Formats: sequence, structure tokens, C-alpha cells
Amino acid sequence: GVAFVLYTFYMVTDPATTPEKPRAQMAFGAAVALTYGLLMTFHVVFGLFFALTIVSAVRCSLLWANAWAATRDRGVWARGRLAVARPGVRLES
Repeated sequence: GVAFVLYTFYMVTDPATTPEKPRAQMAFGAAVALTYGLLMTFHVVFGLFFALTIVSAVRCSLLWANAWAATRDRGVWARGRLAVARPGVRLES
């Protein structure tokens, strides 16, 4: 149907939602397909929309967690608030 074509060729391949590298794009598409297949086994209506939403939310959470861990590991968190880290400037402990 129209919803399947819309999500397959427009939403899944949208640059704002997919990774930049081809290998990551393939993994993203496979994750959407596997999630869609799982939702289809439970007879979920509009499964492709929910699959894309779930995979995008998981990807967003992982990207946020990686960014948070990177800032925490660099010592950018100071006294419970985010401090601006500049090269050559040491933050107070």
C-alpha cells in the first residue's frame, strides 16, 4: 500500500534519521526490517511506522549515551553542571 511505499522509500532513507556511513545504514535498515518482522508476528497495525520509531529511538538513546560518556570521560562535568572545555585550560576539581 501507500504507507509501505512512503516509509520504505522516504522515511527509512531520510538523511535526518539514518546514519551517514553505508555499513551503518545497512545495519539500520536491517534493524528496522527485523523490528518490523517482529511486529508483524504480533499483527501490529502500521508496524513499519512503529519499527522505524523504535529503531530511531534506540539509535538516538545510544548516540546520546555515547556523547554523554565521552564528555564525562574527558572531565567536562564539573560540580554537577556542564562546563566549557577549552584546549589547554584545566577545569577545577
